[in-house]
Amino acid sequence: MKNKYTFIEYIRSLVQIMLHIIIAYPVRIFCRTERVLPTNLNILKRGVLVVSNHQSMADPFVVLSHIPLRSFLKLVPLYFPVDSEEYNRFYFKPFLKILGGYDIGGTKKEKLIGLMQTRDFLKHGRTIFLFPEGKINKDSIGDFQRGIEFFMQESNGVVFVRMDGFSSYWDILIRKKPTMKFSQIYYFDTHPMCCQEVKMFLETI
Repeated sequence: MKNKYTFIEYIRSLVQIMLHIIIAYPVRIFCRTERVLPTNLNILKRGVLVVSNHQSMADPFVVLSHIPLRSFLKLVPLYFPVDSEEYNRFYFKPFLKILGGYDIGGTKKEKLIGLMQTRDFLKHGRTIFLFPEGKINKDSIGDFQRGIEFFMQESNGVVFVRMDGFSSYWDILIRKKPTMKFSQIYYFDTHPMCCQEVKMFLETI
């Protein structure tokens, strides 16, 4: 089911598109990333779940900057859950909110509400960008939090993104070329996976 977009969502989409146009090429030039895109990228559409490992605070912008503009236009508006403490910093909140960030919650009750909100976004055809580790892991892929398999079944497809070498932008500047590999677009509505299987799948990309 797909709901009509609200006025705020149209504004959010416009901001996300403008930001992509402004930062995508500078980010790619700076990172000199060895990028691998899926061969079935043409079927990408709104309501997809983008699942990535997490190496730095800049990851959402870095990953989305490596998606071609034509494909990016098919995804907006995008949403991504943010740690409650970071989201509610007064100098971050307005910026994160207009960019599609939302509070994943601090207490158990709030986290449950955050999970339900993520599910509703996917059911209504909104694109979600998710870091299932729930925290930054610079040198390896950490354990995935439970719930990722639930979201995969609600989505219009899943794209896995494996990042390597993005934990230190100083290293990128002076010597190392990072890699970013996008998986094919998969569908798990009839073949669910547990969170550990999802992690193992991402590690093989």
